[in-house]
Amino acid sequence: MMLVELAQSLASFGKVKVLGPAPHVKGNDSSEWRLIVKYNYSDTVEVAKHLRGEAIRLSRGKSVLAASGRAVRALKVRMSDGDVV
Repeated sequence: MMLVELAQSLASFGKVKVLGPAPHVKGNDSSEWRLIVKYNYSDTVEVAKHLRGEAIRLSRGKSVLAASGRAVRALKVRMSDGDVV
């Protein structure tokens, strides 16, 4: 599972605390999983760059949309301010 690989990569990155992966249920669909990552505000740019690089690395060679020929986004990264969430 790509999310487990991402969690391991983030754990070795060292500037974050990784919670999960855990299932994210939407209605009757429990096929999505979520990984929550806590980090210091001062590390935001570094963490974002690492997350983006890992999402690209892990998605390489995965399935492709027939219509556009673009790769399907297997991982979605969202970053939120901890004071808001």
